[in-house]
Amino acid sequence: MRKSRQLSAKQMACLAVIVATGILVAVTCPSTRNWEPIGVPSMEPFSSSPGDTPYLTFPSVSSTTGTATTPFSFSVVYTNVDNTAPVYMYIYIDGQGYPMSQQDPADLQYLDGCVFMYITTLRPGCHWYSFSVCVGTTFFSTPIYYAPLVQDEPPTLTYCAVSPTAGDAGTTFTYSVMYTDLEGAEPVYVQAWINGQEYSMTKQDPLDMNFRDGCIYYVHVMTLSNGSCSYYFKMSDGYHVVTSETSRGPNLLASLTSGSVTPTSGNYTTLFTFEVTYVHKLDVPPMYVQVW
Repeated sequence: MRKSRQLSAKQMACLAVIVATGILVAVTCPSTRNWEPIGVPSMEPFSSSPGDTPYLTFPSVSSTTGTATTPFSFSVVYTNVDNTAPVYMYIYIDGQGYPMSQQDPADLQYLDGCVFMYITTLRPGCHWYSFSVCVGTTFFSTPIYYAPLVQDEPPTLTYCAVSPTAGDAGTTFTYSVMYTDLEGAEPVYVQAWINGQEYSMTKQDPLDMNFRDGCIYYVHVMTLSNGSCSYYFKMSDGYHVVTSETSRGPNLLASLTSGSVTPTSGNYTTLFTFEVTYVHKLDVPPMYVQVW
């Protein structure tokens, strides 16, 4: 049974007539007009009926879930009882058409079916797809299939480092980390946490906007507290908060500890004594010691 459908402006311009035939939708256009696939996949399923000359079967996608790096393989079997080759085969993903390739280009026996494929990665979100084929001047399309679901993958922090790895109170230390996001999202912030204190980090190359292959962030710090030092990095892309493992360093060769003043109170005639313990791991004497 044929079903009439509301035509879009583009279809009306092409004088298209949409006819439900089996599981397909046929759109017939004038042979005198150069036209492209209209891309109007059926919004409702159709039951298969005998007598269709060309038809599409076994529509599928290799995985119904994945991430932005997952290669999704879409495939469909094209069969034609007249052994007529298609003018072209398209897959429509979220309404955008892409040409498909025949799995075996040497297979010209369309009587028993030929597989057409298209492989791509997809952005995070819920997607839909349908298949379309042009045979002669007639365009056929499958119903819409809702898949795959592509999940957002958290960014990563790698190559966490501090340079130099040793120094003293006058040394400038550079903390750096590589931020990578496979979806290409720019971070909302990248921070270095050093001995419990937060430092905002700067992108090494301001012009580098390719976060898929990684961008280096850094911060320079001169004054570090005495004793054992530790640090970690923290970032957010607006959806995920990622924290690196805590690392030890740098190695402070010189340290000042046990600072004190005696007495702890007095008046303007009181003599106050300030003391501090200076330690250098290589027994290097200080150039000066000051009290502020």
